[in-house]
Amino acid sequence: MKQLAALFLFFVLSSSLSAQDLLDYNHHRPAPMKMPRIIKISPGNMLIGPIPFFTAAYGFLYETPVAKRQSIQVGCSILGKGLFFRIIGAGSSLYGSNTLETGIELQFAYKFYLSKKRRVAPRGWYTGPLVRFTSGGVGTDYDYRIKNYYIAFEQFDYNLIFGTQMIRRSGRGFVLDFYLGGGYKNLVGTQHFSATYSAPYSFKGNPLLSTHFNFLIGINFGWGFCPRDPQ
Repeated sequence: MKQLAALFLFFVLSSSLSAQDLLDYNHHRPAPMKMPRIIKISPGNMLIGPIPFFTAAYGFLYETPVAKRQSIQVGCSILGKGLFFRIIGAGSSLYGSNTLETGIELQFAYKFYLSKKRRVAPRGWYTGPLVRFTSGGVGTDYDYRIKNYYIAFEQFDYNLIFGTQMIRRSGRGFVLDFYLGGGYKNLVGTQHFSATYSAPYSFKGNPLLSTHFNFLIGINFGWGFCPRDPQ
């Protein structure tokens, strides 16, 4: 249901952007395309983060062209309490307001835009690799402060993504980026029982976390700006 709602919103907003592009035409000739920089946020990661149900990610993405049809995208997010904990944990001493989730997520993507227009990046259909690193911990406030007990985790995932990005010809204003993809992930957990004793933590009881297959689908909202005209 969440994915269907995101797709519906994507098509509504992309139709609006396409209609706006028509205003940039003068005597039936398109205005020159600009190669903007883009700052974006990921609403989906704020609900269900890189470690599904355990975390949410709050941060920004920055995308900049490096060639006529190529761009790089980097991102940094702070991890917080996931939607799962917020819903099922209301009033619970284990998952409620006492639960702590902390950490960081870093990501890097190299995008190849598929249009043959002279200057296209960063707009239109694209594909490319996406690499993410996530590190954090989860536990209750009481256990962490009194017993120094928590579960630490680290995850690397390597993905191939495919998507489309909508932006006005001027390169300025609202940006819509929809993508999906998949790849390999490796999630490792460590259970800390005290300041000096820890042991490996297994995610085998959770098929969503124990699998090495990583599936991605998301939508980003952003804003484009042009610091200077392309040469």
